[in-house]
Amino acid sequence: MDETPREAQGRLRVALAAHEERARLVEMRDALGPELADAEAEVGKLVLALAAERTDVRRYEAGAWSVVYGIVADREARLRDERQEAEQAELRHAEASTMRDRLRDELASLAARIEALGDTHAELEAARAARHAELVAQGGEVGEELHALAAELDAAGAQLRTFDESLIAGQRAHASLTQLIDVLSSARNWGVADILTDSLPVSFAKRNRLDAARELVGSVQLDLAAFHRELELVSIALEAEVEGLADYLRFADVWFDAFSDYAVQERIADALHTTRTVQAEVTGLVARLQWQRASATERCEALTQRRLALIDRR
Repeated sequence: MDETPREAQGRLRVALAAHEERARLVEMRDALGPELADAEAEVGKLVLALAAERTDVRRYEAGAWSVVYGIVADREARLRDERQEAEQAELRHAEASTMRDRLRDELASLAARIEALGDTHAELEAARAARHAELVAQGGEVGEELHALAAELDAAGAQLRTFDESLIAGQRAHASLTQLIDVLSSARNWGVADILTDSLPVSFAKRNRLDAARELVGSVQLDLAAFHRELELVSIALEAEVEGLADYLRFADVWFDAFSDYAVQERIADALHTTRTVQAEVTGLVARLQWQRASATERCEALTQRRLALIDRR
């Protein structure tokens, strides 16, 4: 059965009050949590202190040590002092335990009250949706504005999702480029060692690094292509150099046996320079996306606040 305008407004008023009450109770609960932790720690410390004081009392009351203390010290006076200290320790422990128990009870009471309120967020959203529909159905200036705001929020939400997907693609491409840079840097270092030592193991290590770079180039290309597609959805273009990364990494398709070590080093250096240039471009694009997403988020929040102001108006 559909709600009447009066019922929808009343439901919203009750939902708002319940939601505000739950927020207040949660704030109180969260504030008491650290207090209880401190109280628990204090009780634990006083338990140890009390046990030590009781041990001292027993030393003077009976056993072999009591005989020794009776000979070399004023046993009765020391026993009286130790008993007083034990009594004070018991009092401090009792006070701390009472405070801890009181905090436990308060937190349990708050938890019960919060649970009794139920899912106030879901109820508030449902009440707002009902009130929104009722106001739109009534028409007028408020209804028309709410209808327009709903359309704008849908578009803003879709835009935010697009930005998120673009950022994920950009971060993945950046990570792939970082990995390629690390492998190329390693290959360059092994190449220098190979020139200096002309060692077969060093040459083998360099070759392994170059093989790894060759395998990574394909992954980098795929990640950049995916990033390019996502950027097109937000009307941002990749630089031609980024799109054509494979052309600048021609070394990956060459068997290096056909070139001298010095030529190989030059090709590795060129590829490393280009990869770093591409990564810098990707870094800039990711930063631009983050800025645009932040702006879109602010816009979405402003639209939401305006919508809620119209709906929650009492």
